[in-house]
Amino acid sequence: MDSNMHYSIYEQKSNDDLKALISDADDTDNAKAFAIKILTDRGIPTEEYRNTEQASNTKPSSNKGATITQDRYRTGIYRFFAMVIDGLVISLLAWLLKFPLNINSGILFVLVAIIELALPYAYSIILHANIGQTIGKMAMGVKVFNKDEQRPIGYGRALLRDIVPLTLLMFVQFMAFYEPSEKIDVVFYISTVMGLFLFTWSILELITMLFNAKRRAFHDYIAGTVVLKVKR
Repeated sequence: MDSNMHYSIYEQKSNDDLKALISDADDTDNAKAFAIKILTDRGIPTEEYRNTEQASNTKPSSNKGATITQDRYRTGIYRFFAMVIDGLVISLLAWLLKFPLNINSGILFVLVAIIELALPYAYSIILHANIGQTIGKMAMGVKVFNKDEQRPIGYGRALLRDIVPLTLLMFVQFMAFYEPSEKIDVVFYISTVMGLFLFTWSILELITMLFNAKRRAFHDYIAGTVVLKVKR
């Protein structure tokens, strides 16, 4: 009885009114169904209007999919805590490296110092190149991919991700080892400048990560990589 009443109400409308009703996203699916039935009963083709109705019904699902996809790039806080975890892991590895050694030799001391300096970069490059994740990233559920978001990055891109701080560190260490002791103030000055440069680099990384849709930091642009959320 109720359906017949609604059918009678919509039957009073003109063909143009019924077509407009079908195309209006604000009208209910029931109203559109009545309009399509009436137009069909009048012998008016309704296929194009059925397509309009179907598009209207699937639109919210499409938006939801876009939201889920975009959420994959929101990795900033996860990357921060991954960095904290990795810092702890690297500190532990450095301690384990020195613990069994009785460092009395000057050469051994220099060798261990060099390994300690290289350790964070070796850790990052080897793990990113092979599995796309450091231990911190594994714990936080994020992973580094090629910018196509499908392929692993390999050693070349893994190296490029760290190339700026690694190059600066190598330059400072070169100056420290090869400058005469009376010029130690020059080395200190260079180290200070490089420290400020690295701080500026970190700020630039943060800015680029915050102001692009895929949350790519500057090193991601250099290496052609992107960090995505993955299931843990």
